[in-house]
Amino acid sequence: MQPPGALRNFRDQFDRLFDQFFGGWDLGFSSRFHQNWDLKMHEADDAVTIRAEAPGFEPDDFDIHVRGDNLVLCAYHETESKGDEAAPSEWSRQEFFRSVPLPAGVDPEHIDATYRQGVLTVKLPLKEEQKPKRISVKG
Repeated sequence: MQPPGALRNFRDQFDRLFDQFFGGWDLGFSSRFHQNWDLKMHEADDAVTIRAEAPGFEPDDFDIHVRGDNLVLCAYHETESKGDEAAPSEWSRQEFFRSVPLPAGVDPEHIDATYRQGVLTVKLPLKEEQKPKRISVKG
């Protein structure tokens, strides 16, 4: 579930402030702890395609589903390496959650998702009656 607009706006402003303040510092956890995917949506005559750059995951890490009128994108990945006296143990976790309103006319029964080379692609086909119809002009 996505937070209400005011809370989401506050969180986005806080994230930008945090990034500005700590942007030049290597905190060690910043790139692994907070994942902010860049979503791009492309509309075509037969489908809407959502692309998200999501490096560091595996296809099984994703949970994508339709909830009401929203497409919910979730991913979770955790790694741990046991250390010894020479090298300490390391632990990292990546999480992502994003809820996107479904465009009108999407057929939720035929949504297809693929993940290749760090890019998640979700294809949302349009129902036949929602596809644009070309009208010829007679002269």
